Amino acid sequence: MTQLALRRGFAAQDGGGMRRLGVVLVAGMLSACAGHTADPSSDAEAKLFRAHTDKACVYVLPSSRVSSVTIFLDGRKVGTLDAGDYFRLDVAPGTHVLYATRPSPFPTFTREKRDDLKIEVEVGRCYFLRTAWKDADELLQEFRLYLERMPDDEGRRAVNVRWVAPSAK
Repeated sequence: MTQLALRRGFAAQDGGGMRRLGVVLVAGMLSACAGHTADPSSDAEAKLFRAHTDKACVYVLPSSRVSSVTIFLDGRKVGTLDAGDYFRLDVAPGTHVLYATRPSPFPTFTREKRDDLKIEVEVGRCYFLRTAWKDADELLQEFRLYLERMPDDEGRRAVNVRWVAPSAK
């Protein structure tokens, strides 16, 4: 038997193995994606845009320019958002401070406090925030990341085309 015939025979015999490998790889990628988002019922409930009793809800969305961003609420890390995600934060009424940073494996010891967003929230209301970018130094091509309020109707539309992200506990 020639080498070519042997190779063809091996390829014919291994066709099922390659398909199985492909199925395993695709399933692994899908489960990795599915593991990032919260369960569908949480997403559906969040998209009703109803605040819980004695709470306000704050939706945080990344801008179209962001690949991922880490959100903090009152000094605690909420989690990291990717482009197709949003957070729904149920908070007590009153003043809260939110800020956003670029994700980093290293702890951040300094940051621009001027980019903090202080928001006053009322019971029963929902608020919509998005990340925004500001050029800090055109020569070095650096930018600053911050949060800004967005109109309710625009926020609702943006939430409806994304998936709720699980927040850090």
